[in-house]
Amino acid sequence: MSSQTKIIKDILFSYETILENKKFITEAIEYVKLEDTNYSNVNYDNDGTQNDSVNKALLDDIESAAKSVGITATITTAKTGHNTRTTTGNISRHTTGNGVDIAKLNGIGSNGATNGTNGNDKFRELGNKLKDALVSMGYTWNHEINRPKAVLWQTNEGGNHFNHLHVSNRTGETSGEPTSSTSDKPTSSTSDKPTSSTSSKPTSSTSNITLSTTELESDPMIRQFGSILNKALNLDKGLTENIKRIKGLIK
Repeated sequence: MSSQTKIIKDILFSYETILENKKFITEAIEYVKLEDTNYSNVNYDNDGTQNDSVNKALLDDIESAAKSVGITATITTAKTGHNTRTTTGNISRHTTGNGVDIAKLNGIGSNGATNGTNGNDKFRELGNKLKDALVSMGYTWNHEINRPKAVLWQTNEGGNHFNHLHVSNRTGETSGEPTSSTSDKPTSSTSDKPTSSTSSKPTSSTSNITLSTTELESDPMIRQFGSILNKALNLDKGLTENIKRIKGLIK
């Protein structure tokens, strides 16, 4: 396959992904600087985190979850000081303002926890309560890729998440109120399956390229490409047919 053909196939695949995730492309996400927030059950540290802008829907959900279980959650890392990429090589949701780490609960830290038995027992107990509340709101436990909302806790998935909770939301929508905070295990409805049809990994019959919606979200070129195509889609109903013709030429 020539390099030009591969580029065209990459673009076509991105185009098809955008079509299947049009709601995601056009959905507005509101970001707020942490130091400008005034939540009763969510605060932040002052090592640079206070200057980071974070998805407001994410913060609202953490506030609802924390309040429901009587916990004050301290965001210890947002963008500042976090790696741009995850351990799997994808762009981190921290980088886009859609993910935060919580390493203090009611002012208590993990005391260096590295597994499910060491560290501070009280921190682990509070972390389980907050995780359960988030799961009841539709956050997927310990599976983030291709899930719009996720919480990583008591796992080495993506790094050590025994000493903090990682919570992310790449939509501009808040969840409903917490309905339960009692489960200790993920349920099939929240952790084994995507919670939204917009998060399912699209496939393409024209390419073997793997491109997740998380990567689309974080790549400025793809976002710009998606914005242009989305406008065109509303003006020219013949674009899809044109794309099919192009695909036929490069097979």
